[in-house]
Amino acid sequence: MRVAPRLIGLILTTACAEEPLPLAALEQPIVNGTRSPQLIPMTPDQQLAIGWLHGPSNPEAAFCTGTLLTERHALTAAHCTTGRSPESTGFGLGADPAQPRGLIAVSNIFTHPELDLAMLELATPATDTVPEVVPIAGNAEGLEGDFGSRLLNTPVEAAGFGETLDPQRTGLWFVQLPLVEITPEFVVVDGQGERGICRGDSGGPVLSVSRLGAPVILGVEHGGSDTCVGRDRLTRLDIAAPWIRQVFSGAVRPDGAPVGCGELDFNGRCFGDTVHWCNDDEVPVERDCTLEGKTCGWAGGALGFYCVQLEQTCDDVSAGLCLDGRVRRFCLDGVITDDDCFKAGLRCAETEAGADCVDDEGAAVKPKRRFNSGCDQTEGSGLGWWVLALWLARKRLISKQNPRSAPRHSTTHHAGVAPRPQRR
Repeated sequence: MRVAPRLIGLILTTACAEEPLPLAALEQPIVNGTRSPQLIPMTPDQQLAIGWLHGPSNPEAAFCTGTLLTERHALTAAHCTTGRSPESTGFGLGADPAQPRGLIAVSNIFTHPELDLAMLELATPATDTVPEVVPIAGNAEGLEGDFGSRLLNTPVEAAGFGETLDPQRTGLWFVQLPLVEITPEFVVVDGQGERGICRGDSGGPVLSVSRLGAPVILGVEHGGSDTCVGRDRLTRLDIAAPWIRQVFSGAVRPDGAPVGCGELDFNGRCFGDTVHWCNDDEVPVERDCTLEGKTCGWAGGALGFYCVQLEQTCDDVSAGLCLDGRVRRFCLDGVITDDDCFKAGLRCAETEAGADCVDDEGAAVKPKRRFNSGCDQTEGSGLGWWVLALWLARKRLISKQNPRSAPRHSTTHHAGVAPRPQRR
């Protein structure tokens, strides 16, 4: 079989064309393709995850290949979606486009800002149309280490709905190819003049087996040999893993640009009793501390703001305490509050009179406080103080209705901290 496209310039003009070129325009015959995978263990339900991209007027004409990573996300090549809108793109499931198992509308197209990758967000879950379909995971393990070394010069398996040069052999086909090179951006396979990836297989997967023995997508067809039996380059998924997670979590826009965390950082901040922080993938994360019977507060330099079990009273912190030299803990209208001096470019220092936020010269400064809520407030009267007063009143009401949201009262000066989950 031949699965996948040609050099990128040719792909953009032919591999993504909705109408196939006449067979006379192609020179090499298809060889050694198989209807089902011969190398990678895949169930029929997993094979259904490999689908095709089509236009609205002719769903039987596959112009590119894609693979379900989740029930709502199909991965393909960015050059397959260039100039296309979600309304002009559909995703088909089934081994034969002439007899589709399901056709699914696309609601959004996300494009990687640097790599030849695009993610189709489906308007409805694929399992609503084909209940038995099982998505295939993308490889997130780096190929620079032992995993990549073991893959070199071993066979992998590519798949796609591309040209086979045989009118009787349409639909989804698989082909075994040796993986001959791993570059910073691509995995490279070689058909060795006998088999390969061809026009229409753009965006299709090259598959291997994970350490757990499950099929995994190493790369997505980018481009390669004009002959369809030579070398082809497939965009590595391991280097795109953070972007893929951002798409899943809604942290990037459809054009691929990050939504990001704004001013929110890893240390986070508290909004009432909910902690918000920015994880390693620049994705905002939140946790409702009241669900654990805790409150949001400073949990130490390694954790930042998080859910803590306070065992202090306002009497304990009436003069103020410094936490890690960065946060001032004090009592505000009967509520223990953590004031982040560091956010204001200051530090916390303790004196005989208590604790204050101070500048580099040691002078006490009253900063724009966040009052453990993330809201910038200044001293004096005005709308900001009224907002704060309303928030405190609401907090007291919630505390009465749900004792878990109120601080625990004790004579000790210890804040017990639950382990923070892995920030992903």
